[in-house]
Amino acid sequence: GSHVLAQFGTVAPYLTATAKDACRGARTQVVQGPPGCGKTALIATKAFWIFAFSELTVIVTNQQNHSNLVLRDALEGFCDENTQFRNAFSVLMARTAWKDSMAQVIGLIGPGSRRVAKFTDARVAICTMGILATYGRRMRSGSVDKAWDLHVIDEMQSQSGDLQLLSGRVRRATGRTSLLGDTNQA
Repeated sequence: GSHVLAQFGTVAPYLTATAKDACRGARTQVVQGPPGCGKTALIATKAFWIFAFSELTVIVTNQQNHSNLVLRDALEGFCDENTQFRNAFSVLMARTAWKDSMAQVIGLIGPGSRRVAKFTDARVAICTMGILATYGRRMRSGSVDKAWDLHVIDEMQSQSGDLQLLSGRVRRATGRTSLLGDTNQA
């Protein structure tokens, strides 16, 4: 079923604080919380609200394909069949992580032609930092450069500075960045 808020009561104050920070000109936000506190649900809720109430685009990057699948499942929790949001998010899967059984899962982009084009067309795009690093030819052509308004970097413990810098190419100059992790990550 559809729901607008995650299962914890801090989402509305968080979204209000985020809006206030944006109005003040903040470009970067750090969200810190222990494992299991709901950071993935927070990302999903924020992406849903941005989709529902604006024309802005979001990219979420992290280090693990499994985390991408968990986030995809959380996003699908907001969807009824044939809703616009259900077709608005895409997860660009690493070729090494792809299984043929995934072909039927909504939102997953596996091996094949035009995968980067499908990914960059998504209002909510999800991938690993490694995929951004391995698409050097596509990145040189600019297909993922400055394509999204909000860049969410999840699982900060796994992100080297080089990968963070590389993925920073995906955010528009006027966009915002959110960094998420636990006390050992953010």
